[in-house]
Order: sequence, then structure tokens, then C-alpha cells
Amino acid sequence: MDRAKIAKISFRFGMIDSMKEKSSCEEHVLTDGGIPLEIQKIFFSDKIAEFSGKWGDPSWGSPIQYHWARVEMDNGKSYEFEVCNLAIMIFHSEDEKIKRLFRFLVKVERYIKNHE
Repeated sequence: MDRAKIAKISFRFGMIDSMKEKSSCEEHVLTDGGIPLEIQKIFFSDKIAEFSGKWGDPSWGSPIQYHWARVEMDNGKSYEFEVCNLAIMIFHSEDEKIKRLFRFLVKVERYIKNHE
């Protein structure tokens, strides 16, 4: 049986002063043909879908480092991630889940920054 493939990644990132401003971060969209193989490999090999949900705490820093991603699969499933203060979280944790989520989000962010 073939595993599902990533059909679309919607992604927002930036520095915000409050969570009310999160929608001010520009939304970037990668679709199946434009999603690099390296990002797809990280998503599946690091089992990123298992970490869907909210991570971090907006009170940990000001401004707030904000990341949001929605990964939509070709089978109709989707996974959403909202992360506040990722750098602080990775600096203060030895949790392997956080390290894997960090790798994925940073890889997507770098790809977007390099291909705008």
C-alpha cells in the first residue's frame, strides 16, 4: 500500500508583539510539485505528523517568534502546527520531538526565504 503524499504546505512565520498579530505574518503556500524532496523526507522520516498541535509559550519572549504550518496530504488528512518561540524552546529542551519539529520548520522557512 502506498503511503500518502504531501499535497500542500501552508506556512507563516515571523516576529510578532502579540498573538493577535499572527495573521499579519504572510502565508506562503507550497504545492506538491513545489515541495522539495528534502522537506518531504524530513516530514516522513522524523514523523512530524505525530507532533500536530500547539507548542511553546508566547510569554517566553517579546517579540514572539511565530511559526504556523498546515500540511495537507493527498488522502485528505491534514496536520496543523502552531509554535511560539521555537528558538527558546530548542535552546532549553533536550526533547527529541522538539528537535525534529525544529528541523522541519526551519527547513521549510529557509526554503521559503531562499525562493521568494
